[in-house]
Amino acid sequence: MANWKSPGPDQVQGYWLKHLTSLHERLAQQFQSILDDPSCMPSWLTTGRTVLIQKDQTQGNNPSNYRPITCLPTSWKLLSGTLTDRITQHLNQHDILAYEQKESRSGCRGTEDQLLIDKVLSADSKQRKANLAMGWIDYKKAYDTVPHFWIIQSMELHMIDHKIINLVQQSVGSWNTALTFGDKHLANIKIKGGIFQGDALSSLLFCVAINPLSYIRRDANQGYN
Repeated sequence: MANWKSPGPDQVQGYWLKHLTSLHERLAQQFQSILDDPSCMPSWLTTGRTVLIQKDQTQGNNPSNYRPITCLPTSWKLLSGTLTDRITQHLNQHDILAYEQKESRSGCRGTEDQLLIDKVLSADSKQRKANLAMGWIDYKKAYDTVPHFWIIQSMELHMIDHKIINLVQQSVGSWNTALTFGDKHLANIKIKGGIFQGDALSSLLFCVAINPLSYIRRDANQGYN
């Protein structure tokens, strides 16, 4: 967690969570109570802050002329980071996550690895003068299109601890963000679909959600030989 990154509505920066060690035991107790009973989770914990940045003043108020920057509560990122570690341990221990799902793997440059594999296969096929058919799945606004019900179902399919599933299910129902421009508060937007942007847990949940597709493709037995 970056020390001085812009915080969310809780206005807590990472530096203080790292160095005020006397708070760690109390934070752990609070997070454990939320894990045991997700209904006691405060609403501010799942509320982000989205700032609209105008790209070009000459373009006026066209919605496409604004870049949204979302900051999540630092406390939420601490909790979600802990959940991410636990889920990752479970997936690695039982070798559940398909090899192709590299985005959430630590010590791995997912996109660069996949592009390198494509380059090597193309060069090998050309050298051998072999037939090669390749296809890519491109998800338009991928993080925005994952249904909330499938996030929960996919976690159940992967046999993730029921306490974590219950907490995620409770938090998904209250995800929202405060939309602002300058010093003006515009509206509170409820996130009815997709996942939180800029959150370690979000990338892992996305990989878990599409993991079954990797196994379906693998079962087709159409790999490169």
